[in-house]
Amino acid sequence: MTRISRGRAILANGSEEIFDIYEAEIFWDGQTRAIEADAAEIEPLIGMSLLYGHELRIKVVDGGTMTIEVLS
Repeated sequence: MTRISRGRAILANGSEEIFDIYEAEIFWDGQTRAIEADAAEIEPLIGMSLLYGHELRIKVVDGGTMTIEVLS
């Protein structure tokens, strides 16, 4: 991955966080796509633009599962 810039966010607790933004490649829906990825010291997150055209199901409990399927 190549770092392309830095970003700034105000967190829910009011603190400011500075983070690196990288150019990355992912394999999504059977093809490789170039995306921007924000560096964060948390679990991986997926952006809404990648979810467009998909159905997302989440079981919101400890150890719950998540599924993503392409809409027909």
